[in-house]
Amino acid sequence: MLCALYAVADVALITSVMDGMNLVSYKFVACQASKKGVLVLSEFVRATQSLGAGAILVNQWNITDVASSILYALDMVYEEREKRHNYNFMHVITHTCQKWAETFLRINRLTLIRYVHYTPWLMSHSLHL
Repeated sequence: MLCALYAVADVALITSVMDGMNLVSYKFVACQASKKGVLVLSEFVRATQSLGAGAILVNQWNITDVASSILYALDMVYEEREKRHNYNFMHVITHTCQKWAETFLRINRLTLIRYVHYTPWLMSHSLHL
């Protein structure tokens, strides 16, 4: 049901006041395949680090800034909306939990290999106090 609401929305305003796990902005982007709605993100939301380049960033405590950003998002030309959405959509579909797990395991393996390789040397050159 939420995906249907995200899909028909013209704008999503995401603030740190209500976004617990910071997944709402990702869900909004994923559900906006045809509409290309605009994401307005508070600069205090953690998702700003990954989706900020395609979003309009606001200080959620500055009501005037929030209001003008919503108006700007509603009046935005389709080409700009599409460009912003495509940037964020590419990030959402390429930075999945599967990709995170693969990267984590690869780095873990490399760390283990380095540990096994360097441990004998470290042990032989350690200071004996």
